[in-house]
Amino acid sequence: MLSIVVLVNLSNQTFAQVSPLSSPVNNYNNDSVFTETGTYFNYYLGSNSIHNKFALAIVNSNYLDDDLKNSNKLKKYNISGYDIHAGAYVAVMPDSMWGLTNFGYRVGLSHKQFRSANFSGDLYKLIFFGNEQFEGKNVNFDNTRLRSIDYQKLELGIFKNYNDNNTKVNICFGFNLLKGQQLQSLNINEGSFYTSNDGDSLDLNTKFSYFTSDQSHKNFTDVNGIGISFDAFFVIENTKSKLSFTFASEDLGYISWTKKSYLAGVDTAIHFDGVEITNIMNVAQENLHGISQDSLMDIIYSKSDTVPFQLSIPEKLSFEVKKEWNCFINSALIGVNYIFDVGQPIPQFYAMQTAVITKWLNIGLIENYGGFSGFNAGLYFQINTNKNFNATISSGNLTGFILPKEAYARSVSISLSYKIK
Repeated sequence: MLSIVVLVNLSNQTFAQVSPLSSPVNNYNNDSVFTETGTYFNYYLGSNSIHNKFALAIVNSNYLDDDLKNSNKLKKYNISGYDIHAGAYVAVMPDSMWGLTNFGYRVGLSHKQFRSANFSGDLYKLIFFGNEQFEGKNVNFDNTRLRSIDYQKLELGIFKNYNDNNTKVNICFGFNLLKGQQLQSLNINEGSFYTSNDGDSLDLNTKFSYFTSDQSHKNFTDVNGIGISFDAFFVIENTKSKLSFTFASEDLGYISWTKKSYLAGVDTAIHFDGVEITNIMNVAQENLHGISQDSLMDIIYSKSDTVPFQLSIPEKLSFEVKKEWNCFINSALIGVNYIFDVGQPIPQFYAMQTAVITKWLNIGLIENYGGFSGFNAGLYFQINTNKNFNATISSGNLTGFILPKEAYARSVSISLSYKIK
């Protein structure tokens, strides 16, 4: 028998970002023998300082005027994240598997896109407004991190249900084969940029590592790496109190990137004379006295090796507590999740309350804080038109679609499942 918290994970991995947990199998009627198929799409865009209108302009390569560049609320420590996760699956609970009852298996395919950036407010100003404002000053950009990764997953899993008079338990384990599509990862451990008082010289000091897959072949069908990852899901419910506890781990693993990938470790100091940069985003057109964007990239490639390497993918851990009632307000939950290796300053905390509107419609209110963004709220809808079909649509960040210049996150999650007995 399956104990379930309703909602396919949002954005994530990720990376569900703002969504309550759901089991990898949505056996809503607690059948002992069934076959279920499902699909889902999750999208998230968020930041603690960059509003949605600016972020979307960057994503779509739109023109950025000064008013738009000045409208962000920069902090000393800034973080942004973007996540798309879509897939489909089939789950089967037979009469018995390997002679064991209440065991089932799951097969799925999914696609994952993830972007994150960690940067200082001064680095943002240097990039978008140039170095004139920093004459006689030092711009520090220690601990700057940029990551972009796309990969696909073949998901193979087993699940086990346990039920007695007082307790329901559902355990799922997944093993995933990963196809690396593309990767770029920049980690600047130490970085400073100094402009002299009269603006006629620059000093750049930096220590960083840069990893990239073959960027000349980064389409969906390209194979630039192979890897593995593991998922785990565990929920235990007391049937008398209707109180449940859920733990989930997603994408504990790595990808080995092929021999056409680059790995560079740079520790260097560079001095330029007679330089003033007004637009670092278009450095090739600046008067750098022979120093071009290509020559700056040569610094990286001269210290790089075209060798295979392994990098972990962002792993997410989640924990949730849920209470249910037989009344109009039929459930409430609180939870926390954290995505590792992307520089999130704090975990994301969330809550949701749901109400029964009709026998086929539940509506919920979602509140969340932390992770990539600040406080956000949204809505959740669950539709059961018959006992075998289930659909959910939710957003934990509704204001991102209504007021993009005022909001710092947006998300949407859609899932469909149908059970064939």
